[in-house]
Amino acid sequence: MHVSTGDAGKVTTTGATTPARKSRFARLRSGVDRVPTKWFASIAAAVFLAGTAAFGGLATAAEPPLPELEAGDTHTSEQFSLTPLRAYISDEKITGLYALPDENQDLIAVVIDVENLWSRPVPTEDNGGLEKLLRLSGLYDVDPEAVASLSDTTASPWYQPGVPTTVVAAWLVEEGTFTVGDEITLMVRDHSLHTGSLIGSGQYWLDPVIAATVSIPLSALEPEPTPEAAL
Repeated sequence: MHVSTGDAGKVTTTGATTPARKSRFARLRSGVDRVPTKWFASIAAAVFLAGTAAFGGLATAAEPPLPELEAGDTHTSEQFSLTPLRAYISDEKITGLYALPDENQDLIAVVIDVENLWSRPVPTEDNGGLEKLLRLSGLYDVDPEAVASLSDTTASPWYQPGVPTTVVAAWLVEEGTFTVGDEITLMVRDHSLHTGSLIGSGQYWLDPVIAATVSIPLSALEPEPTPEAAL
């Protein structure tokens, strides 16, 4: 490039120009372009591992232990408030409860205060119902044999929103599995609320998971009086 000054002292340029020196950013970018791609993968992996090491590495974080409740304690979910009160063992049928032990079985009956916290009635039976939330430890994912209202022996009642009620849930177990004085463990589960989309519509309580355990001592259930005993 040739530089000259004119009569008025103006500076003019003529001829070919020399390419401007690359900016620092351009040189950095061109330098990056020459770095093998696999280097980035190695660097990223090193940074990731260094970060995870500070939090115990790649091991799955331990889930918090389940709450361990006792008789009289209340477990609350978005669907129900449940308070197991007491439990009984009997080798005889309980009037109003459709669970009849045979000669090799005992009946375990758990009395539970229940309140529906949702905005709609909820059944005892079927998916989303109360029976799916109650499991007796030692039995393989078994619904209660029967659930009945304690006040009027209504079988498999519906639970109205905000209306407390007390029910009896019963399971049949092999004779000798439990005895008076033993503690049974009631596993209380929670549903998740699902909203229908393309195929179905509405809202549904599904996918129960264990949310708490309740230890309850077993008491003997006094035999029901017979007509002869009343004489």
